[in-house]
Amino acid sequence: GKDCSRDRGMEPGAWSWRAQEGQTFFQRFRHWLDVLDPSVLLTSNAEIKNSRLLLDSLRETGKDSTQDTKVKEAWKLNLSSVHPDTGNIIPLLFRPPALLPVAAPLVVATLMPHRRTTLAVLSQFLFQSYSAGFNVANGNATFVEKSFTQKQAVLSLGAVCYGTCAGALPQFLVNRYSLNISALQTFFIKFVPVPLFSE
Repeated sequence: GKDCSRDRGMEPGAWSWRAQEGQTFFQRFRHWLDVLDPSVLLTSNAEIKNSRLLLDSLRETGKDSTQDTKVKEAWKLNLSSVHPDTGNIIPLLFRPPALLPVAAPLVVATLMPHRRTTLAVLSQFLFQSYSAGFNVANGNATFVEKSFTQKQAVLSLGAVCYGTCAGALPQFLVNRYSLNISALQTFFIKFVPVPLFSE
């Protein structure tokens, strides 16, 4: 009734999040495990759209179907695949369930020692590009234009370039000055990037 009418202007993702997230830490933890389940990535766009239609119909009628298995699955698909502000289906590689499977290998690649600076630059560029793409695809769009603007493109490119240079700089210094001492390598590779990325 009252809560339903207040939330009518919300996208299904935001509405279902409020209805399903749970009140205790354990409930919310289980909820996050469901949302971040990588198997959701195998779902087709048609199934995702059907889940939105189901949630829309429930929101309009105000029915409480939180225990219905079909409704729970619709919530899971909607929260993990649809942007809560725009209502658009998020590109496959930038959906929350894809973050760990895609980003983890990229992070490992950036942490590995590289004999050639070009490899360090490449690994940083791939990681920074994916991070920027993920942030754009999942970022808050409530108070900004819902389409990807030229300004956003320039800002994202700048962030990628800066992140790539900052991440590859320690490896460049190690290779350029032949810093073969283990302690120095650890300092440059693991500690120097911290103030650079905190700017």
